[in-house]
Amino acid sequence: MSSVIVDYWQERKNKKLGSSSYRYRRVVERELRSTLGKGEITIALGNAKGDALVKYRQVHREVEQTAALSRVEWCG
Repeated sequence: MSSVIVDYWQERKNKKLGSSSYRYRRVVERELRSTLGKGEITIALGNAKGDALVKYRQVHREVEQTAALSRVEWCG
């Protein structure tokens, strides 16, 4: 079985319900905060770990594209 690196993965456990939810959580680089209008990006990935891992790939790609476009805009 291969391992997957998920740097911006956060598991949130609900002790009362005994369940977990997953989200993509990433701090925005200081110089891009004014361009993006936020200091952190959080996107819900779902409650099922397998589905959340699949969605993580797509979400990460979209966030990387947004960050790249913001860098271009920031640089002029």
